[in-house]
Amino acid sequence: MFKILGVTVILISIFFIIAIQIVIINKKIVYYSWIDKSNSMTIHSYLSFLDGDWFFKKIDFNKLVNEYPNDKKLKRKIQLIKLGQKLSIILSALIVINAGVLIYFDQTR
Repeated sequence: MFKILGVTVILISIFFIIAIQIVIINKKIVYYSWIDKSNSMTIHSYLSFLDGDWFFKKIDFNKLVNEYPNDKKLKRKIQLIKLGQKLSIILSALIVINAGVLIYFDQTR
């Protein structure tokens, strides 16, 4: 039982990290492709510096969609960001719940 829950927490944590990276990378792409076009970003720049500031960075998606109404790539990136944010919240809740169950079963053993 403990091994299954432990592996579940590890797998959920991996998916949580992937969801956060998807959000950060796509926010960087949106920011440097549609908002701040003065900075030229390389692929290395997008993949490095994956800090939490980008996860919580406020970007006005409605304003961008109004400025570029026919840009399907922008709309797809915004959908990925919103999906990644929702997924990361759900996965973080599952991590907390599984960790709580592990602690409970460990104490009742």
